[in-house]
Amino acid sequence: MPKEFTISDLRKMVSGMVSDAVIETLSQTPGASGHKNIMPFRERGDPNIDKDLERNIKLYTDEVENFPGHFKTFGEFLREIAYNPGSGHLVRAEMEEGDPEQGGFLLPTVMGELLWIDTLGSSVIYDKVRRVPMTSATQKFPRVVDTDHSTNLFDGLEFRFIAEKAQKTSTKPKIKEIELKARTVYAMTHVTNSLLQDSRPSVETMLRKMYSSGSSWKMDEMIFRGTGVGQPLGILSSGALITQAKESGQPANTIVWPNVLKMWSQIIPALQSGAFWYIHPSCTEQIMTMNIPVGTGGSAIMVETGGGIRPIPRSLLGQPILWTEHASYLGALGDIILAVPAAYICGMRKKGLTIDVSTHLLFDKNETAFRGEMRVDGCAQIDETLKLRDGTHIVSPFVTLEARE
Repeated sequence: MPKEFTISDLRKMVSGMVSDAVIETLSQTPGASGHKNIMPFRERGDPNIDKDLERNIKLYTDEVENFPGHFKTFGEFLREIAYNPGSGHLVRAEMEEGDPEQGGFLLPTVMGELLWIDTLGSSVIYDKVRRVPMTSATQKFPRVVDTDHSTNLFDGLEFRFIAEKAQKTSTKPKIKEIELKARTVYAMTHVTNSLLQDSRPSVETMLRKMYSSGSSWKMDEMIFRGTGVGQPLGILSSGALITQAKESGQPANTIVWPNVLKMWSQIIPALQSGAFWYIHPSCTEQIMTMNIPVGTGGSAIMVETGGGIRPIPRSLLGQPILWTEHASYLGALGDIILAVPAAYICGMRKKGLTIDVSTHLLFDKNETAFRGEMRVDGCAQIDETLKLRDGTHIVSPFVTLEARE
């Protein structure tokens, strides 16, 4: 007959095999106290011990699930001791220096939760541009050219009034093509299999999140700063970019209210509602302390008297402010950008970001390879500035401020 197995019995059974730290952990585990009859267990040497160990792998309570490290449960840890004491997953506790055989086995060290704070945040522009699927590695998209409203529309199309029975004259808009080539952007990482098995939360889950946010961060960078050589062509290199001149005598490393108003006036009127301010964090003081000059003094614009206790304003002239490291440092060209993301096109081959996992590439090193990859390209849909009907004022979907260094 099997006898009832208690904490006291367990202490006797594992004496000399498991360190006192394990026994102490067992006796202090929530839920263990008060469980007098935990599970039937046969004496050591009984030929049926294997069958009982398999049947009672949880050992004593449900609270010992999610055991740290290689072992999923405390039961697996004790079974390794019983069946495979030479296992590389077991660490002996030496009772005397230089004589490991006198000690038991150390309880596995808990691997703390894998620490990772998403310092990238969500996309500031990639998720707002026009994204279109590419059905081939190179694809052309027709676009209408519109550069001068003082003479006609769409560089050739005219709307005219005509007398009855008069002969009509044909006009037509100008069409150009945008050519996008699927360019590969990727990241590849090798992770040891032991880290994959032992970490919580899953390293694989963390890497997938890293690849997702990382690829969006990279695309944000390219949409602003891409050179067009082997990568997308960014806004700051676009032929449509307007660089608003600084004020006469404006000090270095400053942003003043007239800069903001003049930048706003350069956005295509029909697109103003879709514009965003992209500003580098180093410009915060300049933005928050802007004022309207009144005589020898001034009136605060962004933060009124006593307004420091309120949340920081999130808009400027009614349009959202997005603070981003992809803008330039204060004083440099591009530290403050006013842009309409919908005027930028991003072509995407296949289904966007794909994440692949291989256990074979580094099989001999006991590592697993992760690869995140996508094939994309992008450029401004509007690549020229637009002269309005007056024939003088120039506007665009993209405006920045002249350097003030």
